Parts: sequence; C-alpha cells; structure tokens
Amino acid sequence: MVLLGHTTRSASAFADTAVRCRVFEASDLDAISQREPQLRITLLENLAKDMAAKLRGSTQWIAALA
Repeated sequence: MVLLGHTTRSASAFADTAVRCRVFEASDLDAISQREPQLRITLLENLAKDMAAKLRGSTQWIAALA
C-alpha cells in the first residue's frame, strides 16, 4: 500500500528464523522504474490482483452478514 499511496506502513512482519531485511521505499521504486519500467508494471499488476482478491473476500464476508 505504501508503494501505491506514498503513506506510512500499516502492517508488521515477523520471521521465525534469522533473516536479512532491506528497506524498500516508494522513492526507490520511482528510481528503479526509470531504468526498468516493466518491473513497475509487474509489481503494480501483482498488487492489483492481491487487492482485488481481498476485496472479493470482503464483499463475500459482508454479504454473509446481511
């Protein structure tokens, strides 16, 4: 969501094992997109598919409550 709306994060992540973490900010995506526009397209397509699936699930959940 941060990559789409340039807002602060709204989730946390936890690992069960030792990991390396790299911070990826919206401005990083903008810079990379200048060199690799297909990367931005692919990332946004995947985000759109994920959000559509979540919206469908929410709609079904709300319909079940009605």
